[in-house]
Amino acid sequence: MKHVRRLITTTFACSLFFLVQGCEQKDSNKVSLHDDDEKAHIALVCENPSAIAYLENPSEAVQLSAVMHGAYALKYIKAPSEQVQLAAVSENPYIIGMITEPSEKVQLLAVTYNADAMRYIKHPTALTKLASQKEYRLLAAYTLH
Repeated sequence: MKHVRRLITTTFACSLFFLVQGCEQKDSNKVSLHDDDEKAHIALVCENPSAIAYLENPSEAVQLSAVMHGAYALKYIKAPSEQVQLAAVSENPYIIGMITEPSEKVQLLAVTYNADAMRYIKHPTALTKLASQKEYRLLAAYTLH
């Protein structure tokens, strides 16, 4: 039922999106707007972050808006920039599991927010491992006192 609701919401949002002036729909169910319609893209992904899946080549500003309103929108973005990855991880540290090769900066942010996110990092750096252990030690020390 949850998936049906999400599909209906996405379809409704995209239908509203097609009412925007200058909007064109291509055969592949991707939406293409003229470059000056970035505000419409941002408004769309603010309402429904997963609608980014229907946008063809979204700008970095649109990608940032999508992940800031729903970190799981990251799964619809091909090759997200480090800034987009950082924004998604700051919303939900566990999203790091969806990033194929996160930079050390992204890894450190994830374990800083929640050391448990370490288990979702496929190839952690030495500094990331140390930061996650330190985070656990601080948490243990705080809990004991």
